[in-house]
Amino acid sequence: MTRLRWLVNLAFSLVVWGLVAWGMVAHGLAKAADLTLTCAITSSSSPPGQDPVVGISLNLGKNWSVVHHTQSGQSYARRDQYFIKSTLRKPGGFVWRGMSFRKPGLTMIGIASRDRAGHWSYREFTHEIAGRRVLTSRMLASCVKSSEAGGTVAKLPDGPVLAQWDAKQGARTVETGGLSLSFTSVGAAGEVPHPQITLRGIGVPTEVIDLKDAEASYGVAYGVLRLDPDHAAKDVLISGYAGGAHCCSVNAIASLVQGQWKLVMPGKFDGYYMKYAPVDLNHDGVPDFAIPDNAFYYRFTDYADSAAPDRFYRLDDGRWVDESTSPSFRPIYIQEMARYEPGCRLGHHGLCAAYVAAGARAGQFQSAWRFMLAHINKTSTWDIPDCPPDNGDCNATTRDYVGALARFLRLQGYIE
Repeated sequence: MTRLRWLVNLAFSLVVWGLVAWGMVAHGLAKAADLTLTCAITSSSSPPGQDPVVGISLNLGKNWSVVHHTQSGQSYARRDQYFIKSTLRKPGGFVWRGMSFRKPGLTMIGIASRDRAGHWSYREFTHEIAGRRVLTSRMLASCVKSSEAGGTVAKLPDGPVLAQWDAKQGARTVETGGLSLSFTSVGAAGEVPHPQITLRGIGVPTEVIDLKDAEASYGVAYGVLRLDPDHAAKDVLISGYAGGAHCCSVNAIASLVQGQWKLVMPGKFDGYYMKYAPVDLNHDGVPDFAIPDNAFYYRFTDYADSAAPDRFYRLDDGRWVDESTSPSFRPIYIQEMARYEPGCRLGHHGLCAAYVAAGARAGQFQSAWRFMLAHINKTSTWDIPDCPPDNGDCNATTRDYVGALARFLRLQGYIE
C-alpha cells in the first residue's frame, strides 16, 4: 500500500511539474510571439533600379508580420503579398517561408536569430524564376526591440494617383482639367526618343514640354492640378523616368499664371517617376513635394546603405521653392528621426547622417549629434568626398566621419 501511494504521489508530482514546465514554455513562446523588432539593413544584393529596403519591422512567433521600409519612405507588408508559414527554428530563433500570391515563381525565406541580449540578426533570401532566368537576392539586417527603437513610424500620405501615358500607345491626345494634352515620342536618328507633351486650351497659349532627359519608352505620369492656388489658375505636372540604376525621375511643371504659362523644371531626382499627386503636408493650403535629399546618396556609404531625409518644396508664382526649414515640418522630421534611430543606434554611418540631419530640421540637432557620437564608429571605411562646393576639379576624400558630417550638414544648410 505504501509503495502504491508512493507511485501515485510520484505520478502526481510529475504531472504538476510537467504542467509548470509546459506553462513556462508556453509563456516563453507567447512572449516570443509578442516580440517585435525594428531592423536596419547592413548589406543587401537587391537588383539595380529597385527602391532599396533600408529597414524592416518584424513580429516574431506564431503570427508573423514582415514589413519592408524602403529608401523612398514606402512600406510593404509581406503578409499582404505572400502566403506565410512560420516555425520555431531553435530557442531564440525563428524562420518563415513565403510564396508570392502575385508571382507563382517567387519565394522568400526569412531567418531571425538572437545574437546577444537585446540584439537580433535577420537574414532574408529571395528566389524568383523568371522565364529561363533564376533571380536571387539577399538581405542582412541588425535588429533591436521596437520598444527600444522609438516604435512605429507613420508614412507620409499619398495624393491621388496620377494618370499615365505609355509610349506603346503611340501618339495620343487626352482631355483633362479643361486642357488638351497631346503625348508623343520625339528624337533625332540615333537618339533615344524622349516624351514631348503639348498643352492646348481655349483662351490659353499653346505650350510644348520636352522631357529631354527622360526616355519615352518608360512613359510619363501626369495630372492637371492646383499646385499654386495663390497664383496659378491651373498647373500641369509631368513626370518621366531617365532609366538606369538609381536614376532618375525627370519632372516639369507648367503653371498658368495670368493667362501665360510659366515652366518650372525642378531637376532630376533619384527614383522612378512620380506616381501620386502632392498633398498639403504642413496644413497651409498649398500642396508640398516631399523629395529625399539626393546629396546623401553615396556620401557616407554605398547607395543601398544610404538614407536621406526629405526636403519639402512648393510652387510659388512659377518658382520652385525649398521650404524645408519651416517649423511647420518639424513633426514630420521627428517621425524621420524615429525611422533612422534604430540604424544609428547600431552604428550605421548612412543612417546616422540622415538621423542627425532630420534632428537639425526638427530643432533637436544637439541631442541628435550627441546620440550619434555615442553610437558611431568615428573612423569610416568609406572614402567620404570632402570638397568645397562648385569645385569640379577636387577629388579630396576623408575617413574622418564626424568632421565630414559636420562640414556636409553645414554645406547643405542643415546647420549654421
